[in-house]
Amino acid sequence: MRLELVPSGTDFEVYIRRAIRQRYPSKAGYKIYEQYPVSGVGVLDFYVVRERERIVIDAKDKGKLAMSDIDQVDYYARELSATQRIIYIANDTDMSDSVKKEADRLAIQIIKTQYRA
Repeated sequence: MRLELVPSGTDFEVYIRRAIRQRYPSKAGYKIYEQYPVSGVGVLDFYVVRERERIVIDAKDKGKLAMSDIDQVDYYARELSATQRIIYIANDTDMSDSVKKEADRLAIQIIKTQYRA
């Protein structure tokens, strides 16, 4: 009997894993941690590390991106001393102007994918 590794996370997290690996290749020294626990708050979808770079990446497959999603990524970034903050969203995820403005203010990059395009 042959065992196969099943990726952890939601279908959307599995979908964006390839994009993250292409953007942050191991041959360039990046280490990607999935489902990374952040003290007292929860679990970050992806935490990417290389030398002094610390990148927090959250995957949001939902109808509408909320201010609480922005706050959560900001908290993860502060706790982990991140140098970059990213939220990947599904193609059909809506976002209000106020949420976009807050993400911009906190230097959180929002990347809309082709998931469910």
